[in-house]
Amino acid sequence: WNRASRLEEIGRPFQPFQPGPDNLEALLLYPALAPLGETNLSIGVGTDRAYGWVGAPWMDALKVAELLNRQDVPGIRFGARARRPVSGAFAQQNCAGVDLLVVDRSKIHTQRVGLEIGCALRRLYPEQWRWAEWSSSFQDAPTARALQRNPGPVEIEAAWQPGLTEFRRHRQPYLLYK
Repeated sequence: WNRASRLEEIGRPFQPFQPGPDNLEALLLYPALAPLGETNLSIGVGTDRAYGWVGAPWMDALKVAELLNRQDVPGIRFGARARRPVSGAFAQQNCAGVDLLVVDRSKIHTQRVGLEIGCALRRLYPEQWRWAEWSSSFQDAPTARALQRNPGPVEIEAAWQPGLTEFRRHRQPYLLYK
């Protein structure tokens, strides 16, 4: 085992936990979607795509999918798809939304996926989407202020780099496995 190994590469089975992701793809996408689930969005809970779909009754699925696909998010594509959650946000309501389709797991950066979705929804639905609830999930004042301006995911992610570099330097002596 090494730090870059994926579960399926080391021959260990995935053990789903409840409540939570029930497959490896959902587990990969969970960090991107869980903060969005704190808002007035369904993140697929109560559908066959928990943590693999984002939707709401007020969303235009084609418009969102087209915008996100134009962003060319590494490792992922977006497909328009309507669903009717049986539980969770918007239970028993028809919702338009987007499937998150993993095309290359090695290229996905989950925080970036979440930022791309959030920034797109902020741009398309500034009144309908309660983005401030998402913004507060970052627990980082500079990020929350940046999300108010909505400069885009690349700029927000770039602002994190000095802190991430310092964190990596600081944690290095404590890593047990390389």
